[in-house]
Amino acid sequence: VSGSGLENPEVGEPTVVTIKPTQSPQGKNPIQQEDFKVSILNVRTKKNLQFELFDNGDSSFDVEFTPESHGEHRISISIKDTVIPGSPFKTIAIGKGIEDYGDTGLIEPTPETIFGPGFHGEEMDLDLIDIDTQIFTLAPIDLQLKLEDIKIRVEGPENVQVQIYDNGDYTFEVEWSPKKFGIYNFFITNKGVPVFPPLKCNVYDGLAKGTAEGEGLEKSLDIGEQGFTIYSDDDVNSDHISVTIKSSTGIIVTPEIFDNEDNSFDVEYELEQEGEYWITVTILGKPVRGSPFHIITSGVKDAVRKARLKAIQQERENKINNKKKEREELSKKLREERLIREKQTGNQNGLPKDIPSKDDLLKKQAFEKEAKARREAEEKEREKILQLQKEKEAKERLELDRIQQEKEEKIKKERQQKEKLEKEKIEIERQEKARLE
Repeated sequence: VSGSGLENPEVGEPTVVTIKPTQSPQGKNPIQQEDFKVSILNVRTKKNLQFELFDNGDSSFDVEFTPESHGEHRISISIKDTVIPGSPFKTIAIGKGIEDYGDTGLIEPTPETIFGPGFHGEEMDLDLIDIDTQIFTLAPIDLQLKLEDIKIRVEGPENVQVQIYDNGDYTFEVEWSPKKFGIYNFFITNKGVPVFPPLKCNVYDGLAKGTAEGEGLEKSLDIGEQGFTIYSDDDVNSDHISVTIKSSTGIIVTPEIFDNEDNSFDVEYELEQEGEYWITVTILGKPVRGSPFHIITSGVKDAVRKARLKAIQQERENKINNKKKEREELSKKLREERLIREKQTGNQNGLPKDIPSKDDLLKKQAFEKEAKARREAEEKEREKILQLQKEKEAKERLELDRIQQEKEEKIKKERQQKEKLEKEKIEIERQEKARLE
């Protein structure tokens, strides 16, 4: 069993699961379309989805369906009352504007699902806020939540009351009024079931006068050497700068900090393992905006991976639509030719109209042979496309390796240049001191 229907299909988009039996259960008779029993259940809504089953003519069968809402789906398949290995198959549909949060069934908060000045993307500086009441918008529209089903509990340095208002478009305005500094955790449930993982809002007693910027703070990074730059508005040195890097598994990464002597500091560090990391940056003991920065490392950049997956998914959707269109055209052509023959012969052979003549059978066999040839050609084309895709991925990996190597060489040269300048500066100072003496 394979296909895009098992690979996080999108809500509202047709997808397909291909079944290719390795052998015929309960005997050697060929498996027919009517031998299948299929059900597709949305675990969250408890609703069984509609689907279409197609015989591909090459001992494989396609199950085509369209997820109606996000969440886990279970696809149960049996042949001649025998459950196939691995059934029910689990797949998680991704809703529009939301992303699945691992295998938990929760939604990962994104700019489309939670936004507004009262949340500040997990940080808030009370020194910059002129009003007491903070407001943010909760908008997981795909879930179609109801006001009476939503509960929000806040845990933090103090008990905070929350007011929720229905905007009438499956979005909700949330008001809350923090009075103390510290970390607040929001627990949002729908009918008692968590919607998001706990949401963290860090209310700061003033942020540092400075920023941290650079590729080494991006959400998705490659394994290897990374870097970023800290800019301070105050006159500081490296003793006033603090950078800590820690992974979700407790790994501590020690960075190198280089003072550019213009109130900016270059930070270099190396990640050796894939996973999640948090980078905390402070100036004079206060965090810069965005700290701690959350990053995820992988062997291939997420942007490249997502683009490649999107292209593959689009290719699959086009094939599904083309196959469906061909089936409809073939069926229409058969019906039209049969009607023409009946009009021409006036059904002179005396057979009932629902019993096909020998000519009909021969014509049908010819069309089936033609359809089989087309399917075989499509299969060859599919294999060719997959091979080209593999070659493309290999080229992408080589290109990423080349870029990474160039980046490492550049960082190395810059570091050597800095060290050379530092030595020259020290030598000049020494010579000047000797001259004065």
